[in-house]
Amino acid sequence: MTKPSANLHPLDHRGDCHIKVEIANNEACKSRIRKVKGRKWSQTHRCWYVPYTQEAFHQLKTLFDVRMSEKIIGKIKEEKIVRPSVHAVQNNKEDLLKIVGEDDRRIKVFVPYHKKDWIEKIKSIPGRAWNESEKYWSLPLVQTTVNSLKGWFGELVEWRMKIPDKLPETYRPKGWNDKPENKKNKEHTIVLKKRHTHQAHNLPGQTVAKVNIPSQSLNKLNIKPGIKPKFQSFNSDGLESSKVTGDCIVILKSSDHFLEAYIPLNKKGWVVEIKGIPGRNWSVESKCWRLPYTVETVTMLYRAFGSRATFTFRPSHNIPQVWADSQRPRKRVRQVLPAHRESLVALEEQLMLERKSHTTIKSYKNNLLRFLAHYKETPPADISVKQVRDYLLYLINEKGISESTQNSVINAIKAYYEKVLGQERKMYYVPRPKRRNRLPSIFSEKEVVNLLQSAQNTKHKCVLMLIYSAGLRLGELVNLKTHDIDPDRMRVFVHAGKGKKDRYTLLSKKAMLHLQGYLKECTPSDWLFEGQDGGQYSKSSVQKIFKRACEKAGIKKPVTVHSLRHSFATHLHERGISLRHIQGLLGHESSKTTEIYTHLTSKGFDKLESPLDNLDF
Repeated sequence: MTKPSANLHPLDHRGDCHIKVEIANNEACKSRIRKVKGRKWSQTHRCWYVPYTQEAFHQLKTLFDVRMSEKIIGKIKEEKIVRPSVHAVQNNKEDLLKIVGEDDRRIKVFVPYHKKDWIEKIKSIPGRAWNESEKYWSLPLVQTTVNSLKGWFGELVEWRMKIPDKLPETYRPKGWNDKPENKKNKEHTIVLKKRHTHQAHNLPGQTVAKVNIPSQSLNKLNIKPGIKPKFQSFNSDGLESSKVTGDCIVILKSSDHFLEAYIPLNKKGWVVEIKGIPGRNWSVESKCWRLPYTVETVTMLYRAFGSRATFTFRPSHNIPQVWADSQRPRKRVRQVLPAHRESLVALEEQLMLERKSHTTIKSYKNNLLRFLAHYKETPPADISVKQVRDYLLYLINEKGISESTQNSVINAIKAYYEKVLGQERKMYYVPRPKRRNRLPSIFSEKEVVNLLQSAQNTKHKCVLMLIYSAGLRLGELVNLKTHDIDPDRMRVFVHAGKGKKDRYTLLSKKAMLHLQGYLKECTPSDWLFEGQDGGQYSKSSVQKIFKRACEKAGIKKPVTVHSLRHSFATHLHERGISLRHIQGLLGHESSKTTEIYTHLTSKGFDKLESPLDNLDF
């Protein structure tokens, strides 16, 4: 029996060397490659690869008619494809998990970049956060975190700190406290004191002391008169723009009542602190944050940034203590009972194990917290189905929630009682509201022409043309890579679209002509559409392109980027293409989803007349 052929090439993938195996796309070859020990499929390179070992190489020679490149042959003679031993890997310092102390409540964890499976485990720890500037994971210093790290990595962990004898058992999210202290209202002077950026804000029930700035405290501020923020010009998709650079925040006095804070564009974490200042506002024209000129603002800037906050002036003593609008009653922060806190943590851990998105987890937790707070006198496990129904009726009658919000509340309650508490089908008997059948907004063919003509930039025009001509979703467009465009067969390959389904869709001849010009002009390396600094193009950039194009084309109707996909399907149906073909191009699992476009088409509709037109009066 003739063996199928296989081409072998060297492959550097995830920081390690492998053998790339190119075989025919049929079940016979797939069944053979699956017999090789350690074989894997790479979604990135779209190929099979095996470990760079002597054992894997001999298995390939047994199963396939092997054809090797000169690079592979050279490496075989030179290195003999010997895999490093386990002890060698363990002794390699680059493959260790290094842990140091961040403060008394958190630790820094440095994970080797190529250890993708390690990173996935770190992401499952509640309370973890990624520090982009210093490239480490910040984890809560609690007993469950320490036990997880020891259990997962064992001797591969290099502890560069001493673990305290007494640690909290589990992670407590920010703003939660078992026993809030009730302090009497006292007014006293506080000397400016630097704090870390992760320090929690005051909890409900705690008093905020009145702040004055003594002269000796002003001496601690970093005051440099005459310094100016640094700007760097750059080209963003054909448009000239500028950004703030540097390693400090430059604070100017714009008037007697407001300050201007210029933050470097790459310091995303600093913006979080600025957003905590009452009365802050972003100025698009000046590319800075406008802050109220108060004692509270100056104090918060110093506490958050210390010497990195550079003042170009000396703050006066005769400024307001707080921003005037902050005297208005603020929204009361809901206190979390200890029993409810445990329920929320348990739900969060369950959803993280299910790999739910951050938005989904946040929504579920908020809905469950409001539900449990509504019955705060009743233990969560003792809440009955009748109480659930009464709560839903309360939201509908008193709060006026929508159908989608009602479904979100039911999903959160179901997830807690069925997946966390293990109660069987308790929530299935709660009625679900019927969703409103909305018809999407679409463009006419003339509006599509005006929209495409309004985009002058080559990349922008290609983005809009490809979405409309192929019926792509926004996420599918930004996930396209250069090899997903097949000019020979005039098709676009959509990898892992909605529902994690692959499909092929149309590649327009006119779109291909513009794409060829774009590829010669911009020469993207991996992603079909890349950002100004490389990497994947963002969804927000596409939305801005679409919004500007609609404004130039004079389109006033309520439309989104997804409206181009609806228009693609509607215009195909108007030209006689069957719904079955449209369903395949759009990637719909059910034909009922595609049938909505029969309500949007104008085919045959223009021949109808109203009975009023036939009346003589």
